[in-house]
Amino acid sequence: MNPMEVKGGILLQQVFERVFFQESRASQVVLLHFINAVLAESLPSPVEHIMSQQRQKSYLLRDLQLGLDVKARTRTEESVEIRIQVHQQDYFQSQSSALTFNHNNEPTEVNSRITRFSIHLLNFNLLQECSHYHNCYQTIRSPQIGPQQKIEIHYLELLKLTNQEPKSTLEKWLYFISYVGRKHTPDSFHHLIKRDPYFKLANHLYQRTRLTAKDPIVVKEDQLSLEKWEEHGQLLEKERIAMNMIKAGFSTQQIINLTDLTMQELDDLALVIPLL
Repeated sequence: MNPMEVKGGILLQQVFERVFFQESRASQVVLLHFINAVLAESLPSPVEHIMSQQRQKSYLLRDLQLGLDVKARTRTEESVEIRIQVHQQDYFQSQSSALTFNHNNEPTEVNSRITRFSIHLLNFNLLQECSHYHNCYQTIRSPQIGPQQKIEIHYLELLKLTNQEPKSTLEKWLYFISYVGRKHTPDSFHHLIKRDPYFKLANHLYQRTRLTAKDPIVVKEDQLSLEKWEEHGQLLEKERIAMNMIKAGFSTQQIINLTDLTMQELDDLALVIPLL
C-alpha cells in the first residue's frame, strides 16, 4: 500500500468538518493558516480576518462534496471570496477536469488581480496531465447581472504528495490531512503536531470531536442566518475576554463563571493564544 494513500469515504470529510469548519476562534485560526498556505502566491497580502462562512454538502453525480464558502479580508483590507470543496470519491479519475467541474481553465496570469478563489481538495488523481499535487488555473464567469468575474481555481490532489518530509506550509497541511486520525502514523507526523503550534491545535480539534461509527458526524446544510452570526459574534467576544483573563492569570473557574464558556472551549483557547 502506498504510504501516502489517503483515507476514503467519510474520513476526509471528518477532517474538514472537525478541524476547519467549526464556528470557533480555534477553527478559524487553523482555517486561515490553511487558506494562506494555498493562496501564498496568489495574494499580495495574507487573509487575516473571516467575515462570514457558510457550510454546504451536495452531490455532483456520485461525488460527495463538502463545502465552505468564506468571505474574508486580507491584511491590506481587500475583500476576497473563497470556496473550499472536499471531493470524497474516486469517481472522476478517468474524466477530464474541464468536463468534471465545468470550468474553462487557463493558466494563471502573472500579477493578475484575483478576489475570488475556488479550492478543490481531492483524495484521488483527477488531472492526469499533471504530476504535481497543486495546480492552479483561471476561469471567467459571466453572471447575469454585472461584469465578468475572474476566478482562480486550485486543485490539491493528496495522492500526488509523496514527500514524507514535508517542507512548505502547504505540504505540511496536506501531509497532516492525509495522516490525522490514522491508527498508525509515521514519526514525522508526530514531530509535526508536537513542534508546530498550528498543527498541534489542528490535531487537538480533530481528536476532541472523535466520534464512533454509531454516532456519525453531522454536516450542517443550512446557511447561517444573521441571528446565528450574531450569536457567533457574541461567542468570539466571550473568547476574547477569556483569552485576556488567561493572560492575566485568572483561575479556570473564574473564567468559566464570568464568560459561560465550557472547559473544552477554554482548552481550545489555551492552544490558540500562542498563535495570535
